[in-house]
Amino acid sequence: MGRKVKSEELSGRVVKLIFLSDSCASCAEVLRQLANSSFNTYFLVFKSEPQPYSDADLEDIRYPFPIIRSTRIMEMFEIRRMPTVVTANASGMIERVDELAEPEHLASLIGC
Repeated sequence: MGRKVKSEELSGRVVKLIFLSDSCASCAEVLRQLANSSFNTYFLVFKSEPQPYSDADLEDIRYPFPIIRSTRIMEMFEIRRMPTVVTANASGMIERVDELAEPEHLASLIGC
């Protein structure tokens, strides 16, 4: 939606990076849960760039949180399976990487 996410906004916070796919049923359920819940943890959602001639990125604007489209970031984090939740501590160091096999476990990973 054009809003920039500045690194200063993340400093000193535990941040959850949530990696999703447009073609994953579990990912759609994770998006639904994120949209309908108020989690205590700051999170950013990442997806790869949509396929050419797709309206997938236009659908992203209906969510009350930013969805960052970047295949490059997905590759940098070596994300192979989705949904995946990466936890960065308040110092910005990655503490853990969790592949979310069951969307109903999202709340326990995000910390609501």
